[in-house]
Amino acid sequence: MEGGEETVTEIPPQAEEVSAVPADVIDPSPVDEAVAEAVADASPEIEMPFNLDIPTPVAVALVVVILTILVGTWLSRRSKSRANSVLIMGPVNAGKTTLFLELKEGGHRNGTVTSMEQNEDTFVPNREGIKKPVHFVDLPGHPRLINKFENYMGGTVGVIFVLDAADFLDNGRAIAEQLWTVISHPQFSSRRVPLLIACNKYDLGTRAHTDGFIEKRLQREIDEVRSTHSSLEGDAGAPSVGKGNEGFLFQQLKSKVAIAKISAKLGGKEVEPVYDFITNCVK
Repeated sequence: MEGGEETVTEIPPQAEEVSAVPADVIDPSPVDEAVAEAVADASPEIEMPFNLDIPTPVAVALVVVILTILVGTWLSRRSKSRANSVLIMGPVNAGKTTLFLELKEGGHRNGTVTSMEQNEDTFVPNREGIKKPVHFVDLPGHPRLINKFENYMGGTVGVIFVLDAADFLDNGRAIAEQLWTVISHPQFSSRRVPLLIACNKYDLGTRAHTDGFIEKRLQREIDEVRSTHSSLEGDAGAPSVGKGNEGFLFQQLKSKVAIAKISAKLGGKEVEPVYDFITNCVK
């Protein structure tokens, strides 16, 4: 350092990043080649004893056949697991769960029981003449859940459709729509599943409509529902229920239909028609 001046060492500017060398420029080392040859020698080609070159249409057909067999087996097991089933259906607040608990536990029930989930149990009702266990299914009455009954139709021996006899006039069309869903189901007709229309809440006295009045009004409402479905779906698409050229009557169905008044709340003798129906279904 001369004359007191400080010598500053100049730092060269940072070198630019070196671009990556293309992979094809790098020659593989002899070691890599030796490893590749060893792997190739250790993995000889496997000769298949048959030709896997199956035409696409044939392969698709095979897959369809296999899936059909598997689904059929599953449905068969599902139906057998629910054999001897009695379905309890109907609109919301009709008293289905109250009836289910009456059949299961007996005794008088106070108030109402509302359930948005299905209730299932297998038991022998406390009634003389019923000796076999019955699988009861109490299905929710919400319209969006009505189609759940299809899961049980394979083993169903009877359907109990519960409606509120006190507010029937206000909900006649909605009740008819739900009932139509049941009686127009292919398995209901082909298996001739018996149906009991249980007009509940007769403990309310004169507020409840008679079972005769409900039967006539329901037939009229179902006839209109049938006409609506025929108009929307066409005669070929709409299910055949009753006699199309005549007004709808329950006796036109292949299945036996009974209509009775009950009181699930009071239970006991007030649900006698239900016990009679179950006795005839389960033999």
